Amino acid sequence: MSAAFKFIRAARVGLVLCSLMWLGQVAATTINVNYATDNSGPGYCSLRDAIKAANTNSAVQACPAGQVEPTIDVINVPAGVYYLAGGDNYWDEDDNVSGDLDVLGSVSIVGAGARSTVIVAPPRDRVLHLRTSAVALNISVQGMTLVGGNVADNPVVGGRNGGTALTSVTGSVTLKNLVLRGGRAQGGGNLASYTSTNAKLLVDNVTVTDGEATGSGGGIYTSGTATLRSNAPQMRNLTISGNRAPVGGGLTQSGLLDLNQVTITANHGGGIYTQSSVADGLWIANSIVAGNSGGSQPWDLYCQSSAYNAALIYWSMVNTRSFYCTLGESGAMPAADPLLTALFDFGAGIPVHALRPGSPGMGAGRPNYGDPDTNCLTSDARGVARAPLSCDIGAYSARYDDSIDSTADLPDAAPGDGSCAAINGACTLRAAAMEASASGGRWILSVPNGTYTLTRPLDTNNDASGGDIDIAPVAGKPALNFALIGQGDADDVQIVGGGTDRVIEVRGKFNFHDDDPSQSRPLAFALVNATVRGGRLSEDPFQIPEWNGSANGGGLLFNNGRYLLDNVVVRDNVVSRDGSGSGGLMVQLRPDVVVRPWGANTSISDYLPFSHGISMERFAVVDNHVLGSNGGTGGLLLSYYQPNSQFPAAIASIRNGTIAGNSAEYTGGLVLSGQYIGATYLTVTGNEATNPLSSGGAFLQAGLMANSLITGNFTPSGLKDCEVTPSFLGLGYILLGTSAGCAIDGDLTGNQLDVDPLLGPMELTSGGMPVYRLHQDSPALDAIPWQDCADPASGQPVLSDARGAVRPEPDGYVACTMGAVEGNAIPSPEVFSDGFE
Repeated sequence: MSAAFKFIRAARVGLVLCSLMWLGQVAATTINVNYATDNSGPGYCSLRDAIKAANTNSAVQACPAGQVEPTIDVINVPAGVYYLAGGDNYWDEDDNVSGDLDVLGSVSIVGAGARSTVIVAPPRDRVLHLRTSAVALNISVQGMTLVGGNVADNPVVGGRNGGTALTSVTGSVTLKNLVLRGGRAQGGGNLASYTSTNAKLLVDNVTVTDGEATGSGGGIYTSGTATLRSNAPQMRNLTISGNRAPVGGGLTQSGLLDLNQVTITANHGGGIYTQSSVADGLWIANSIVAGNSGGSQPWDLYCQSSAYNAALIYWSMVNTRSFYCTLGESGAMPAADPLLTALFDFGAGIPVHALRPGSPGMGAGRPNYGDPDTNCLTSDARGVARAPLSCDIGAYSARYDDSIDSTADLPDAAPGDGSCAAINGACTLRAAAMEASASGGRWILSVPNGTYTLTRPLDTNNDASGGDIDIAPVAGKPALNFALIGQGDADDVQIVGGGTDRVIEVRGKFNFHDDDPSQSRPLAFALVNATVRGGRLSEDPFQIPEWNGSANGGGLLFNNGRYLLDNVVVRDNVVSRDGSGSGGLMVQLRPDVVVRPWGANTSISDYLPFSHGISMERFAVVDNHVLGSNGGTGGLLLSYYQPNSQFPAAIASIRNGTIAGNSAEYTGGLVLSGQYIGATYLTVTGNEATNPLSSGGAFLQAGLMANSLITGNFTPSGLKDCEVTPSFLGLGYILLGTSAGCAIDGDLTGNQLDVDPLLGPMELTSGGMPVYRLHQDSPALDAIPWQDCADPASGQPVLSDARGAVRPEPDGYVACTMGAVEGNAIPSPEVFSDGFE
């Protein structure tokens, strides 16, 4: 054979090999969804059609054909709301014809972010069923919120798990940057996962909330047959919160499972239930498992057997464990209050529990010792970088984007340049609000202790530069997350009005025309550890036209968006304009309006689920007043609009609050309007309405209430605690000093009507929180049985009161106290036989 011939043959062989390699590396198909309803028509591509195209490798409507494995196709799902439909019998339909979305091929499904891409389950099925029936299959889902799902009543027993999502993993499944919420199942209210011996499951930067299981695993149920640690399912930067089940309210696990930088809290029925039949089946590293309660097993960690080490715990806080638990521990922390905020979006659209200042979880994580399974991760659930040497434990890293470094009231020098800097270079409250509004994005700010007085007068030509602090996102900018985190207690950070305006206004909607998406701008605002006082509001030239010149919210005005008030006092604010209201705080909430894709070049507008809401935890609204004629609501007005009863929404929660000493012509203390409001553990007292026909305490139009005191409120005609119209749903354990005009429907268990609760005088805690304690003979003390101490509106445990003290009080009685303060009763005066004290 000649050298030339050998060369030619070698070249041909090389060409053939290159061709074969090229054939094995077929480019992935990118499928762009452009139709919001479940099934599209010619020329369009719906989400279900896109998944069909990827499953079958065939074109469906305008969706191009997917490629054969191992090629991973990509489905892009733009911002919008996607409601899945189904026929009469679709619980167990597994070919993606109706009901849930059955994913059968290698594909990456990519949304526009958890905040803006929302997929809603049909009435009787889940959202996603991921089925990697072959080792080669590779599925990932990222950047979206999956809502609802109900399979608990499926007549087929094997189909009752995974309310929102179900994964049957033989190959590889990745769930990343997701929110799963509101599912119901027998096992795994939001997620059930079954992994084979060599399968790979990764859950990363995910929040699982509001799930319910009739069996176990209210949030997640996971089971697998892996025997090697390298094949254990991995869950990282995961938050499991607000789920419920008889056992394993947060998570039920068997087989192997690795948890790292996880927060599991506020679940009813316990935090983790481990059923693992292998030693050290569960690894918990750099995590918080605390604040879970209720159900048949109220532990943070409950172990099925003590025959072997059920779990290894590394540098984690796992507070309460069942007596069955035999554990291996390294660097584990003693039981303590982790000082978590309520669940909230502190950036990236992934709700988390932030660590409040002083949390023992700060800096408690494991340094880099070369073990990737238990070391601190490089970033948290929001993508915020963690400290490289000693990270904060849990899914949230308490690192601030900036810090307020001056109490002066100076505007930002160049709004929109991305830097909080007043003309003197300092980052002031006003400069931070102006810059954040102009730039958008995440602004989590540290606020040092001090008094921040707003000295700049109202500027009728520039709302932001004078008067109140204005947070109002500019159109076309990234979604705004703005948080002010006081570094002390409620009275250590004082934000004081300057006498010409309210104190803080936050606006996410700029008119009331719901068909205009440009007027809804994504917004999340949090205020933690602060007092807001000294607002004086007589005019509001920047108010939206629909309010017809009224001036509302003497201390704070919130208009659309998502809000968190945690350990906040609103006091001594005044509205003096006729026809206006809400001396302390007005909250007006309507869902954002967004564009939904409706074909290649058209779109429609729709409401965005979970785009509006509020959580108020440990608060007081006291001594605020509306002085003008025809004014209403001296203290707090909360209006929460829902388009319809089927619209997915979170409960607007106000909890552990005192509303007292406020006044107005109509309704002195509190107005609640909205069926998705949950009011729990409130004390409403000492408020005044100057109109004798109104209610001194509360005006309840719609919503839910439990475990609360409304007493000692008055009008010129005498005591009048509340008024109900048209109906208000009680959930038990409500004490009314006077019940006339206040017929509360619903669960009447434990209600006390026309009863004196024996309240003491208003007191200030050491942190400046106004509270009212009960006398030791009060009928409201220990009136709530332990099993009913949870918040019935949300199902979440309530383990502290307005002072931050433990609820229920560890006094030997397994019961909770009605109102904002748990136990700690005032001793009744001793009365001697002669009648004198």
